[in-house]
Amino acid sequence: DRAIRKYLVEILKDLGRKQVSLIARHLSDGRWYVVRNIVNILGDSRTEEAIAYLERVAGHKQVQIRQEVIKGLISIGGKKAAVILTRFLKDRDLDVQIAAVRAIAIVQGAGRSEAMTLAEFLADRPVKKKENELTIEVIRTLEKIGDQETAEFLKRYTKIKWWRSRKPQEELRTAAVAAIEHIRRRHGDVG
Repeated sequence: DRAIRKYLVEILKDLGRKQVSLIARHLSDGRWYVVRNIVNILGDSRTEEAIAYLERVAGHKQVQIRQEVIKGLISIGGKKAAVILTRFLKDRDLDVQIAAVRAIAIVQGAGRSEAMTLAEFLADRPVKKKENELTIEVIRTLEKIGDQETAEFLKRYTKIKWWRSRKPQEELRTAAVAAIEHIRRRHGDVG
């Protein structure tokens, strides 16, 4: 029963803060929903020790578990969590990629190296209508964590190329211009 499961998970969350390694032993369970609950408990423990265990299941075949890992990394925060979140850029599921990019924007500890990783990710992406959603999310995240070097990188999206489809380029241009302005305001360079 779902209500009983939630109640048991809440009890385990209180115990989990002190027994991270004991709870993490069950990450190899064959039932995906058990693993998801363990990941949830580890994320709520907010201990740096839990990051190593979350990293182990970051490539799990179940989407729900990967999404729960992202939530856990957000709640734990820190540089290690931010680095693991950048690994989700290579995930096979678009929703997981978008969730990871959004998480990088809000996780404590994301900074210059994560901005560089996101910029490298963008450098390889084509301008196509289908793939614009993820690209726009990356630009919005760069707006929050990027520096002047990032603003220079984003200038590549401000020019419209006549031989490409116009609408996808305009969407990216709008997002990039807003990001550049925000980065400059944040760093005190309005000129």
